[in-house]
Amino acid sequence: MTLEKIQQGLIDKFVTAFSDWSPGRIAWENRHFTPPTALPWMYFYFMDADERISTLGPIGQDEINGLVQIDVNYPAGAGESDLRETINLLRTCFAPTVFIYDSQPITILSRSRSGGRTTDGFYRVPFTVRWRSFLNRP
Repeated sequence: MTLEKIQQGLIDKFVTAFSDWSPGRIAWENRHFTPPTALPWMYFYFMDADERISTLGPIGQDEINGLVQIDVNYPAGAGESDLRETINLLRTCFAPTVFIYDSQPITILSRSRSGGRTTDGFYRVPFTVRWRSFLNRP
C-alpha cells in the first residue's frame, strides 16, 4: 500500500468520469500546460495533508488524510449551466464511498464546491475532495 496507489486511484476515478474531455483540457501538477482559449478546462491537484499512527508495532499502519482539488475553468461570461453540469459530474464521481484501487482501499470522506472567481479570462470554481486511506509502515 503506497501513496502512489492512492494518487493513481483518485486520478483514475477522475479520468474515467471525464473520458470525453480531451487531454489538452486537463492540467496535471508539474506538467507543461497551455489552457485552451475558448474551451473549459480543469486543473487536478493531489495533496496528502496529514499522516498519523493508526496501529503500533513493526507491521503497523499509518492513517493518511488528504485532498484533491480540481479547479474547474469555464470561459468568463459563458453562463452557469454547463459549469453546474461539470460540478454535478464531479460530485457523482467523488461521492462518499470506499473504493479499492490495486488492493489499496481509499475512502472519499466529502466533497465541496467553493465560490468562483474570474481569473485570466476564465471563471474558476475550486472543487475539493477529502479522502482517507491507510499505509503499511515499512
